[in-house]
Amino acid sequence: MTPEGDPVTNEDRTGPTARGSALWDRLAGLRAAVRSRESIVLAALGLLLFLVLATGNYLGLW
Repeated sequence: MTPEGDPVTNEDRTGPTARGSALWDRLAGLRAAVRSRESIVLAALGLLLFLVLATGNYLGLW
């Protein structure tokens, strides 16, 4: 990258623009982490539901 800007996108990466893009990069990372955490929680809840249903079926509750 040159001081004049990014040769591919012709953007100036100095000053507020660079700080703004870094902020958006961080937000994108946070969104990905939250999505990942949501997936883990949903998988755990699904496993818990399966175990409850399987145990109930084994014990003859339903």
